Amino acid sequence: MNFSDSMEKVLNYIENNLKSTIELETLATYMHCSANDLQRLFSLVFGLSLKQYIRKRRLSEAGAELQNSSQTILSLALDYQYESSTSFTRAFKSMHGITPSNARKEKNKLVLFSKIRFNMSVTGYQILHYTIVSKDSFKLIGQKERVTRDQIPKVSQAIIQNLKSKFSNEFSTPLEIYQGCSAIHSDIFDFFVALKVSEHYQLQKNCQLEEFIISSARWAIFSFELDELSQLRYVWEQLLTTHSSLKFLPSGLPELERFTKKNESSKFIGEIHIPLNII
Repeated sequence: MNFSDSMEKVLNYIENNLKSTIELETLATYMHCSANDLQRLFSLVFGLSLKQYIRKRRLSEAGAELQNSSQTILSLALDYQYESSTSFTRAFKSMHGITPSNARKEKNKLVLFSKIRFNMSVTGYQILHYTIVSKDSFKLIGQKERVTRDQIPKVSQAIIQNLKSKFSNEFSTPLEIYQGCSAIHSDIFDFFVALKVSEHYQLQKNCQLEEFIISSARWAIFSFELDELSQLRYVWEQLLTTHSSLKFLPSGLPELERFTKKNESSKFIGEIHIPLNII
């Protein structure tokens, strides 16, 4: 089954279960990936998070039912997986700009959010080379923040600038910077940006940085070149859409991104490191 067919199955499953509990793990089985990778992929392809899409579809359908039935607001709330009429009313007003009770009385125009019709296009394509290697443990020093997916680019840039200001004069070679994240909840991540150092390197006291030890593991390492770091989203999109056939099963360590740049005029040399077991 190709990527388009798999994604269409995800969208159809959501559509058929708007009034039921939707488990992200179940959706991920259609794409042969983890729930975390599915969420990242969905955001890259469609420009909104998977949870946002499900919420908007439910609220759109609830609005139509509200104006065309005598069903109570509480009953609608429970049907569309809200725990109370209060939480439903809050979400409904956020999307439609009016409370459910007023929408029913005044027959106001509501927001229609239709099912996505998937049509795959290729953007920013480039050749990805990968190797599978075993690596010994190594040490990183840097900064970790708990963030949402949308906050990652801004937080990443701030930490990178902080590391450059602290260490550019201390290391004669180009800084070897990694960043990675681990999912805490569906859209909450522990995200870090860190500099690779020798195992004997000791942090100075009160430097407000952390030490990260990355355990020895087998890794799938995908390499590429970028003109701008903003192009990284296309690499992830391509990786997640074209390499699912490799059937990588994440091992529990964080996925890592590594960047180097020889000078200001050169391209970014990038790698994505995925810790794995192979099915």
